[in-house]
Amino acid sequence: MSSLAPYLDAFGLVHTDPACPLVTIPARPKRWKDVADRRVCMQCRQRDQRVLLPTRPAQGPCRICSETHLLTEEHIPPQAAFNWDTAQRHSGEEVLTVGPGSDLGPGVQHQGGISAYTLCASCNSLTGTRYGTEYATWAQAIHRAFEQVPPDPEGDNDTQTHYYEVNIGKAELYPGRFIRQTLSTLASVSGGELTRRAPLLKDALLAGTQAELPEEMGVFLALFPDRNHGRILPPMAEIDVASHEVALLCDFIHYPFAFVLVLAGREHARVTGADVSWMLRYPEHEMVTGFYLHTPIARCHTVFPGDYRSLAQLRADIAASSSPRTTEGVPDPP
Repeated sequence: MSSLAPYLDAFGLVHTDPACPLVTIPARPKRWKDVADRRVCMQCRQRDQRVLLPTRPAQGPCRICSETHLLTEEHIPPQAAFNWDTAQRHSGEEVLTVGPGSDLGPGVQHQGGISAYTLCASCNSLTGTRYGTEYATWAQAIHRAFEQVPPDPEGDNDTQTHYYEVNIGKAELYPGRFIRQTLSTLASVSGGELTRRAPLLKDALLAGTQAELPEEMGVFLALFPDRNHGRILPPMAEIDVASHEVALLCDFIHYPFAFVLVLAGREHARVTGADVSWMLRYPEHEMVTGFYLHTPIARCHTVFPGDYRSLAQLRADIAASSSPRTTEGVPDPP
């Protein structure tokens, strides 16, 4: 059987997963324009909806508008924002198995940058056209700043969090467009959870209207100077054992930015980045001249959203948590 997808079986049922056990007879690959109006195998559809970043087109709910359409390929982030190189994917399980900061070795290669089939054609085209170029402009501005004033190359060996001062002088910037492209990407990364929890964002993204995130939500930004690594994490619960408070967050790290999206429990989330949620107050056409950012430098060594610790910090925390507890002053057992 061909490795192409989708598959059209003899009964006219479309299969998007080549390994679907319901494909019991020879099936033939067809282009989507030939099969998009046919019924999609429910088992394949459920599988596609469970995958965070599907690598094949399929019918499903768009992660911005929530309507069911044929999903199209979205680059995460836009290609012009340094997302054109061959990428190697590793699972969270691989990272946990080898340990933080270890060499993961070769992973599954993905040509042309990181992308996934998460948005319908309309939402994908609209957000990319309106906001993608502005996001790339910001990324290139930070890239130039890194070239002029490189982040401390030894920062990963320091147990202190390093911060970076960015002064962008006379550049004409549109923070409303930048944050909307960021939220479009985070809508994909969150599996659509962002617009399900905050339906008002659909208009903010698709019509460019001013908006405010709900109080329990937030978007946080750090700068990430590493061209060779990154991280995309689905929503995860962060629980404070002492207070039993819960926060729900996911994150997305790709040079030169690191973003954390807090979906719930913002007041309890432990996030290092600078809060940029206020940018949604800017409509897409409002321009600012010059910009100042004071943000932490993000490091990427674990599979925990919002964890920007340096390798030295991480190793120190591991050593502290694994050291034997002191027994001084504790009476001997009878």
